[in-house]
Amino acid sequence: MEMERYLIIADDFTGANDTGVQLTKRGIKTQVVLDAENIKDPNFSYVLDTESRALSEDEAYRKLKSQLKDVKLDDFDLVYKKIDSTIRGNIVAELKAIDELYQPELIIFAPAFPDIGRTTVDEVHYVNGRRIRETEFAKDPLKPVKEDNIRKLLEGGFNEPVIHHSLKDLRDSNVIFHEGRIHTFDAERNIDLDKIVLFSLNTEKKILWVGSAGLANRIIAVNRPYRPALAIVGSLSEVSRKQMKYAEEKGIRLLKLDIADIIKNKTEDEYITQAVDLLKKGSDLIITSAYEREDYEETVKLSEELSMTKEEISMLVQDIVGKIAVEVISQVELSGVFVTGGDTAMGLLNKSKAEGSLILEEIMTGIPMMELVGGIFHGYRMVSKAGAFGNEEALYYSMEKIKEA
Repeated sequence: MEMERYLIIADDFTGANDTGVQLTKRGIKTQVVLDAENIKDPNFSYVLDTESRALSEDEAYRKLKSQLKDVKLDDFDLVYKKIDSTIRGNIVAELKAIDELYQPELIIFAPAFPDIGRTTVDEVHYVNGRRIRETEFAKDPLKPVKEDNIRKLLEGGFNEPVIHHSLKDLRDSNVIFHEGRIHTFDAERNIDLDKIVLFSLNTEKKILWVGSAGLANRIIAVNRPYRPALAIVGSLSEVSRKQMKYAEEKGIRLLKLDIADIIKNKTEDEYITQAVDLLKKGSDLIITSAYEREDYEETVKLSEELSMTKEEISMLVQDIVGKIAVEVISQVELSGVFVTGGDTAMGLLNKSKAEGSLILEEIMTGIPMMELVGGIFHGYRMVSKAGAFGNEEALYYSMEKIKEA
């Protein structure tokens, strides 16, 4: 069942917003409120900022109970206690207050946020490879972290068993919820968080979720997945190669076109099939005809064999890449497409019979988001970028922006 309405309870304003924005990016109407009495509209999801991190444990407990006592928690598809990714704050006190009001069948606690170096291994929470007790967060003047073992942290506040699940349990799919109500989890990659979400949802039990923005983001991603994005890279620049390699390191799949093979053996359909298969599985994908300098040199050598000028082979490559792009886009429901290299962009526009584009916004300096006008992809979102332009994050960031609602 798709979750439509979320309640996120945060203990500070920045945490409330960095989680709430993930809902908005997926088209979920979301409002951040500073008082629970403003949770009124049944058509909205809400992020409640209780501003309770710096309070004493008793004050935090009482504030949460007071704020939430008149909120119909069961009207929400998901209730999430958002905590700081360095486990500062009154986690146990606030969790107990929500637990008493909501009365969940399961409490799922996973504070990891791998994207920013927050991981949990063998019950211990780490920041950039250092356990929390060895960092400055253990000396925070307002809320020092005294316990970085997440199982022991919850055991200290609840008079019931706390069951911990290791990385091995997750990766061997050996997560069982038959015993105990409170469950803590290791996680060092987003795929670990995804498994926590899926295993927990499969219980079909009433869950109180507890974690940083990391777990919240993965819950939203599982329930409201983005359509994949496609990038077409024909630029030969070193800048473009660095951008592709950065995106590949971030997990985006890459399909390299062997132009010589396509020209000699007419293998476009094989590449189209590979691309469509990857995209239909939900993978973002980069299709490139110029991953290494050697690719260009092979194309030049082929042009000599075929007695073609560099301009003629360039036009042929543009035509091939444009044809493959159009076929792929026609067969898969995508969020949009990123194109770098002027010839590559024109190949796509010409093959799709577009009249031009409508500029929507500048997503990075010199990199516009647009909608195609006319042709078979009218209204389709596209980002274009000059080949030798932008920092190494530009391609990856652009593909992420394309997917936002």
